[in-house]
Amino acid sequence: MERARTEWLAALGFELATLEAAHGVVFVVHRAEIEYRLPARLGDRLDATLTLIELGRARMVALQQVWRGDERC
Repeated sequence: MERARTEWLAALGFELATLEAAHGVVFVVHRAEIEYRLPARLGDRLDATLTLIELGRARMVALQQVWRGDERC
């Protein structure tokens, strides 16, 4: 899930290493809620998605989901 968030930010032009070095900005996960629906197994091809729910000056809320094909895990 962390990788999905960092790649999403990078795709928007926000490289985390650059933000930290140039501006002292770091992202911290303050809270996470997980609802497991299906197990993922070693070797499964998984896709993690991210949908921005809320964006403020110092806070971002995102919905992340993990998919195995058309099954939401």
